[in-house]
Amino acid sequence: MTFSDKVRLLMESGVFDANWYIDRYPDVARSAMSPAEHFVRIGQHIGREANKGQDTAAASRLLAARHAGVPTDVPLGDRQAAPLGAPMPQPRRAAAAQDPRGSNTGGRSPNAKAPPLPRSYTQYSERIFAKIESLSGRMPLPVDVEIDTDYTGPTHGTPFDSFFSQRQRDDSAKQIVRMLQFGITARNPRPGVHAARDENGKLIRYPSIASLDSVVHRIPSDMLIHIHAFYPDIVAEMLDCFVGEAKHGRFLITTTTRKNHDAVRKILEERDFTQHHTMLIENKGRDTGPFLDYAIDHAADRDVICHVHTKKSPEITAGYGEKWRKSLYDALLTQTAVDAFEDTRLGLLFPETSRSVGWGKNRKYCEEIALRFDRKLSAHPGPIPVGNMFFARVEVARAMRDATRGMEWPREPVPYDGSVLHAIERMWPLACESAGFEWSAIYNQSGDLTKKGI
Repeated sequence: MTFSDKVRLLMESGVFDANWYIDRYPDVARSAMSPAEHFVRIGQHIGREANKGQDTAAASRLLAARHAGVPTDVPLGDRQAAPLGAPMPQPRRAAAAQDPRGSNTGGRSPNAKAPPLPRSYTQYSERIFAKIESLSGRMPLPVDVEIDTDYTGPTHGTPFDSFFSQRQRDDSAKQIVRMLQFGITARNPRPGVHAARDENGKLIRYPSIASLDSVVHRIPSDMLIHIHAFYPDIVAEMLDCFVGEAKHGRFLITTTTRKNHDAVRKILEERDFTQHHTMLIENKGRDTGPFLDYAIDHAADRDVICHVHTKKSPEITAGYGEKWRKSLYDALLTQTAVDAFEDTRLGLLFPETSRSVGWGKNRKYCEEIALRFDRKLSAHPGPIPVGNMFFARVEVARAMRDATRGMEWPREPVPYDGSVLHAIERMWPLACESAGFEWSAIYNQSGDLTKKGI
C-alpha cells in the first residue's frame, strides 16, 4: 500500500477528524503536510490521537490491517459536506474512480490489466544501482534519455512516497552523484537548450525569451488572467506582480471553499483591482480542471489566457516549493510576457526551468492524448511548462480540452507522478502545434533559473 493509499483510506474511514487534529496539534499547520499526511507519517508513531475521544490505536490498526491485506470492519465515515454559500457551478467532468492503489483509471475497462504496484524503496534502490552499473562502461554523454523521472529528482526531496528518512535521502543524493560521474544529468544547460537529444543526437534547441521586467504594468483587453487560488495566503504575493494600469485588467479567480472565496475577494478589493470575478467550484483536477472546465469559457476567440496558481508543493518540501513558485512568477508575470503576444503566431509561453522532466509514469495518458492530436510521442517530451503555469491562446486551450474530453480527474490525494494532470502538463507544446501556433519559453535574465538549479 502506497503512502497516498494510506492517506485516502484514513480520510474515508471515519476514524480521523482532520479539523480537530490540526486544532489539537498546531505544529501540523507548519509542517507543509495535510493533517492526514502528518498522522500517517508522524502522528500515529508518536501517540497522537486521530479524533476527539478516539484513541490512536483504532486508526493505526486500520492502516496496518489494510496494508497487510486483511479486511477491516471499520465503517466509512460520512463524506465532508460541500462548502456553504453561493451555489457551485456543476462540474464539466466527474472525478475518476480509483483502483485499490489509488491511481486514476483514466477510463479503463474494469477488466483491463491494472498497472503494477509502486516499487518499494529497496526495489527502487536495487534498480537504480543496477542501471548505473550498466552504464559505467559507456562513454560519458551530456544526457541519457533512459534516465527519466523514475531515476532522477532533487536530492532534497523525492517522487517516491516512502522517501522520508534521512538515510533514504542520503542514498538518493549519492546515486545522483554517481550518475553525474558517468556523465548523466537531468539539468538543462541554459535557456533555449534542453538536456534531451533529438533524433539526430543533438541537444534540443528552442526559442526562449529573456525578460528584465519584474512586474506587469498593463494588460490588453484581449487577455484574461486566471488564478486558481487553492491557497489564498499566496494570492497577495501573486497580485504584487500587477501594478498601475494592470489592476484594471480582467481577472478570473477560481477557488474551492467559501472561506477562500471571501478571502480572495477581500484581497482584490483592498488592492483596487476593478475587473475581477471569483468563482466557487468543486475541488477537482487541481489547477488544470478549473482552467479547462471553467476559465476557457470566459475567453473569446483569439483571447490570451494567463494561467497561474498558488503553488506550494508540500509533498516535496516547504522551502523548495516556495523557491520554485517564486521563480515561476518572476519569469511569467512580467510585461515582457504580456507583450510577447503582440506576435500573432505565438500560442503558448511558459517559464524556463533547469529540470529535464521525462514522460515518467504518465506515458499511457500522454500516448492517448497524442493519438487524439494524430501524433506520436518522441523519446523525451523536451521543454514543457513544469509547474503548469503559462500564457496560452484560447484556441490552444480549446485544443487541449477537446483532446482530453472524457478523461476523468483523479481524486485527492493525487499522486506525485502518474496521472492525467501530469500528462496534460507535458502535452501543452503539442497542443499548441496542433492548433497551428508556435510556442516559446521565457526566463527572467536577472534570476536565470538554470543558475538557481530550479
